[in-house]
Amino acid sequence: FSGAQINGFYAVFDGHAGYEAAQFCQENLEKKLEQLLAPELNITKQIKKGKYSKNLKRLLRGLILFFDLVLTIFQYSFKQLDDEFLQIAQKSDIQAGSTLLLSLIQNGRFTIANIGDSSAMLMKTSGKMLKLTD
Repeated sequence: FSGAQINGFYAVFDGHAGYEAAQFCQENLEKKLEQLLAPELNITKQIKKGKYSKNLKRLLRGLILFFDLVLTIFQYSFKQLDDEFLQIAQKSDIQAGSTLLLSLIQNGRFTIANIGDSSAMLMKTSGKMLKLTD
């Protein structure tokens, strides 16, 4: 993610009935998310520069809108990938599909997204497991 303050981006694709959908997602998801997310993730730079420091309410509204926007961008990107792969699959008679588990880490915060039966768990220092996805 050029230009954005990303500390980590991880994705797991679990192909079903073949590898083609998982491979397509692996090759295309990061580019699609980068196109849509990079400008929005730069809000962190604006906050650090003090652009929002005079008006805390504006900052908080901006952050709430930002997290809503990230979720919307994830959903939109996943839908676009699905539509693109479906066109390829129909032309090539491919029956494969894929689940997805994604983690985006930015400035010590992380966003988790999943599609299908892949799920994320977090192990606390106490050894307890916390399910992060449904």
